[in-house]
Amino acid sequence: MKYAIVGLIAILLAGVFVFAAVPVSSFDKALGLNSSPDKKDHATDSDDDDDVDDDDENETGLAGGGGWCDVNMSGSMFKNTFGVYISGNLSDNSSNAFVFQARDQGATIHSKNFTDIQVDNTSEENITYVHAWGWATYEKDDGFWFHLVLMDNGTRANDLFDLELYKDTGKDWTMDEADPILHWAFAGLDGGNIWVNE
Repeated sequence: MKYAIVGLIAILLAGVFVFAAVPVSSFDKALGLNSSPDKKDHATDSDDDDDVDDDDENETGLAGGGGWCDVNMSGSMFKNTFGVYISGNLSDNSSNAFVFQARDQGATIHSKNFTDIQVDNTSEENITYVHAWGWATYEKDDGFWFHLVLMDNGTRANDLFDLELYKDTGKDWTMDEADPILHWAFAGLDGGNIWVNE
């Protein structure tokens, strides 16, 4: 009897170790479960490719990315960093945003909203530029607007990030200033990536 109890405990312990070693997804499949349901798993003969959700394209966005560029100012190196996402939907300002950490100026620029977005795929063959305008804060101060240009040219060394910042000097919210107070143009990133959906 003593050996039977020891044998039973050994079998139970071995079972625990075997089940612990089986990946969850494999275990789910063995039991006929699916831990991460996929539309393909639930497709029927009546499903066709025309039933694609219209919002899927908007979920991928129009353009975005993040990264950094080194800026040399009088022999001192500064790493300016950015993050941007442009959905292309002006009616939902919460989905369009960018932040730019201008360490060469000791300032941070945040977008508040986007007022216009334009796509240019005719200026250069096989290259798409995304232009965006809107209002921003400069070191948490209001009264600034921006013109942002993004271009994906295959690799980060060929991508373009171009940001012009304007001060609303007339305080009339018209974006009619001709000259930016600050301008950063990075024809190639030192790190990161920019992507543009054509």
